[in-house]
Amino acid sequence: MLLIDMDAQASFTSYFNEYLEKSQINLESTNIYEILR
Repeated sequence: MLLIDMDAQASFTSYFNEYLEKSQINLESTNIYEILR
């Protein structure tokens, strides 16, 4: 049971990190676009 919980938490964490990285890239692209405009 504990292993399943750890697995779920790990996959959720990696998914969340991936989401944050994509959001960060989007923010940086938006900032660059704003500067260039």
